[in-house]
Order: sequence, then C-alpha cells, then structure tokens
Amino acid sequence: MPNSESIAFYNREDAADLNRRWLSFGRAETNAPVLPDIEKAIMEARAIGREPKVLCIGEGTGVDATKIFTDIFHVPVVAVDASENLLEWSQKNASNPNIEYVHDTWPDLKKIFARNEQYDVVFSSATLQELKPEEHEAAIRSAVQLTKPGGATVLIWPTPPTRAHHSVPDLEILQKTLKNMNHCPEEERLRFSFGKLPDVTNRLALNGEPVMRAYLIIHVPIERKINCESVPSHLPPDYQSRDVHQKSR
Repeated sequence: MPNSESIAFYNREDAADLNRRWLSFGRAETNAPVLPDIEKAIMEARAIGREPKVLCIGEGTGVDATKIFTDIFHVPVVAVDASENLLEWSQKNASNPNIEYVHDTWPDLKKIFARNEQYDVVFSSATLQELKPEEHEAAIRSAVQLTKPGGATVLIWPTPPTRAHHSVPDLEILQKTLKNMNHCPEEERLRFSFGKLPDVTNRLALNGEPVMRAYLIIHVPIERKINCESVPSHLPPDYQSRDVHQKSR
C-alpha cells in the first residue's frame, strides 16, 4: 500500500485547496503527449461496439477523471484513492454521475480486482512515487492486469523526488518488469514507451533541480491472453473477460 507518510499527508491536507490547485494546472494541456494513446484505446473499444471504461488510480479529487476523461472523451471513470479525506470531499463537492469513487490501495487494489472487470484505460498521475520502492513492480503488474486487450496503461510520476518520502521508480527495474511480462508469442507482447513531460507547477526537486514528469505507456495487444505472463495473475481463476473480448473482435 502507499507509504504511510503519503496517506497521512493527503488525509490532513485541505482537499478543497488541492482540488483548486490541480484544476488550475490545465490537466489536458499538460498531459497532451499521452492523449493520443488514450484516445486510441478508447476509439478501439468503440470500434468493436464496446462502451469504454476508465480506471484512474490515485484520483481522490477527481481532477484528471473530470478534465481528461469525462470532459474530453466522455467516458465513465472509476476513481480510486487511498485517502478517505480526498474521497469524502470529492463525493460531497465534486460529484459527477460519470465518476464512481472507490477507497482502495495500490498495488493490491483488492476491491477493484474483486469486481472481476477490466478497463480500456488504466491511468495514474503522480501516484506511483507515493508507493514503497519494493511495490513499483507489483503496481505496474496490477495496472496491466486490469487493462483490457486493445487498451492502454498510462502512468505518470514526478522526477526527481519532491518530498522526502517519495520513491521515484527505477527505470532498470521497470524495464525488467515489462520484459518478464512478455514471455509470450510476439503478437501478444506488451508494447511500451517511456518519455518526459514538463511540470507546469514549476516545482524544484529535493536536490534543487527543476521537476519533470516521467511517463510510461503500455499498450496491451488485442491478442494477449490472461496466461501470457510468467508469474501468477491477481485475477480470479475463473476470469474470462479477455477471451470474451478476443471473440468479439
């Protein structure tokens, strides 16, 4: 689960002030480089007659869920966060019929996995760094497992660290994790790319450097099967969603 310091920080923060500040950043504009990948996943779902659905992780205030997914792409969102403070504020003050708020923790996401569902886009911005270093691999793995074939996992995080308890993912570990998840035929392998975005908040990292936002985009091919990975899945053994979507292609 997220670092206890992270949860404590967000539980004591002024949720209204956080929402106001994050809304002022122009979320669609600042995330522009990843929007084409999100759009592609959503359009592919609609092309086969499926109503797209999005999972946003670390989305207590609902800013990205609103400014990107319901405002631009008009898709329903499940917004997950470990902070009860942020979720409670959002449910009272930023309710949206297309956003469902769920209290759950990454990487386990027990409540989400219990639903036996997958999503066309799994999105997380500025949350991966709140996890413990040893949880980064499991976090990526769980996000991909929750992504439908033909969908995309999009993860964004600040780098270098901006708080003492932050743990910026190690690129070497990320690449090793993705390699281990690709023990399958060529057509079923994950396609991924790394990059960096400017940080519109003009923050400085703990080491005094300007903050950038790293991103990782993972495309799950439509042909990918549930048993493709080299390690056990978090999903229930009777999970059939991937096979169903393959047949409906």
